[in-house]
Amino acid sequence: MEIKKLSSQIDIFPTLFGYLNWSYETNFFGKDISKMRFLDERAFIGNHRKLVLLKGRRLTVLETQKKHASYQWNKKENLLIPSKTDSKLLQEAIGHYQSAFELFTNGEIKLKTIKK
Repeated sequence: MEIKKLSSQIDIFPTLFGYLNWSYETNFFGKDISKMRFLDERAFIGNHRKLVLLKGRRLTVLETQKKHASYQWNKKENLLIPSKTDSKLLQEAIGHYQSAFELFTNGEIKLKTIKK
């Protein structure tokens, strides 16, 4: 099966669990790709210095010291073209990563263990 939705590696397990019809509770950020609507499609990309949100063809890069950059992705030629900052996408990117940071820092992103 070929999936043509924009997604990232964090969506693999929710998608697999959906195909297996397993129910679970989590506060992770991944989504079941098979149930993802077009408006929900996005990809999170990161390394140790930059965090990226790709949504549609727009890409916002969060850098250290509160810097950021914006690009349009030319899918056909696989090029990033610098563009004017989309303030809504910038705030969305900051919100996702800030939320994840706070959940992680407070120990709230953990798998729940089942007690026997």
